[in-house]
Amino acid sequence: LRSDLVNRILDADSRPAVEWLSLLRISVPREMVVDLANEHSVSSAERLGLVVSTQSPFGRVTIRCLEPLRSIEPSNPEPEDDAEEALEDSPASNAVDTQRHEAVAHAYLRVYKSDDDPRWLREAAYHQMLVGNIESVQQFGVAYRSEIFAAGEYWFKKRKDFKSALWAFETVRGMGDESALTDMRIASCLLRIGKYEDG
Repeated sequence: LRSDLVNRILDADSRPAVEWLSLLRISVPREMVVDLANEHSVSSAERLGLVVSTQSPFGRVTIRCLEPLRSIEPSNPEPEDDAEEALEDSPASNAVDTQRHEAVAHAYLRVYKSDDDPRWLREAAYHQMLVGNIESVQQFGVAYRSEIFAAGEYWFKKRKDFKSALWAFETVRGMGDESALTDMRIASCLLRIGKYEDG
């Protein structure tokens, strides 16, 4: 459904900017998206009304794409029925996805160097986790619990990487998350990796 919507409303000019913005969980400085895509693409997306712009109290313009165009799920979505989950992505699309999340993480770090806003550091850590770099999580621990959970949801729903998802959900449980959703995800991951007696 999302791909049909995207194909109907995006043109070739606006597509790069919206594709980058669809990976992001929060509004970001406009210049960050210009660096990832280009000025023409960002302007095209703005002209088509696919991008929401706001001005921060400090004068910086931040942008995000419309919610239906986002490919990243909210941090704590409702559980989905397994029958409704999307088909597993191909290894080629996962490689492209990895490269894109690495680029986003580096872009956040560049923005962080310019204004020291901790939001950019947290988002960089989130995107680094999505590609398997967990050093920042080990360094900052419980401060990144919501990012670890969101990474687990990404691995569980999009990548179908149940071993990585299991690590994330067990990690957040070890940090004090006792929600039913976390327990359900852990049990589901254990079953999917063949640990039936534990699930």
